[in-house]
Parts: sequence; C-alpha cells; structure tokens
Amino acid sequence: VYLGFLTHYYFAVYLFFLAAAMELYLLLEREREKTSDSSAKSEGHLLEQVIQLVQSSYFDPDLNVSAIAQRLGRNPDVVSRAFRQGMQIGPLEYLHSVRIHAATRLLKENPDLTIRRVAELCGYINIDSFNRAFKRIIGTTAGKYREKLSEMESKKNGNDER
Repeated sequence: VYLGFLTHYYFAVYLFFLAAAMELYLLLEREREKTSDSSAKSEGHLLEQVIQLVQSSYFDPDLNVSAIAQRLGRNPDVVSRAFRQGMQIGPLEYLHSVRIHAATRLLKENPDLTIRRVAELCGYINIDSFNRAFKRIIGTTAGKYREKLSEMESKKNGNDER
C-alpha cells in the first residue's frame, strides 16, 4: 500500500512539473510571437518608409541605399535586407524602377524634352547609367521608346501614311 502511495505521489509531482513546463513553454511562445509580430511590424514600417522616401525623392541624384538608410537613421545593410525580404527586389533596383517609370511618363507627356534632360529630371547624372537602366527595365532604349510613342500618337491621330 505504501509503495502504491509513492507511485501515485511521484506521478502527481510529475504531472505538476509537466503542467508547469507546458505553461512556461506557452508563455515563452507567446512572447516570441509578440517579438516576431513587432519585428515584422517594424520591418513593414521600414519598408513603407523606404518606398515613401524613394517615391518622393527619386529625382535626387544623391539618393542611393546609403542615403536612404542615413535619412531613416538605419544601417544600410538592415535597410537592404528588410527591403529585399518584403519586396523581393533590392532598394537600389526599386529606385531605378521608380526613376525609369517616371522617365516614361516624362517622355509621353513632354515630347520636346531631350532624353538627357529627362534623365536629369529623374535623378540620373550620367546618361549612360540612365540608358542602361532604361533598357534593362523597359526592354528598349529611351530613343526607341520615344519613337514608338510618336508612331502610336500618329496612328491615334489618323496621320498614318500608308
């Protein structure tokens, strides 16, 4: 009878410690989720800040990943890593994409602007850098893009000579 009592006693102690361990595990798991949620929110906020900064300052020729990080008070590696995780592209590629899409709008809306001037207005100092980025993102040169726009405008206005 005494041995049966000890067995039950040890089993009860075992269950008590098991329940305490499970409670501790659940508490730690909830804390980890809070931390990962706040870190995800922080990364999401950083992503929004980078996007907003790029969209409002793409025309600044000094804007690059280091300048973005400095303006946000962050480390450039942290900015790059968080942006790449959230957007699946790097912040510099995103900056080029925003600049080039702004250039396509300028080419459409202002056919009298030179390509060099369009490049400058979009934050490019070097026309060669602009041309490489334009071709990589749009698939053709800015000059050919402008020619296509002109052809399409002529056809739209019925000035197509055949």
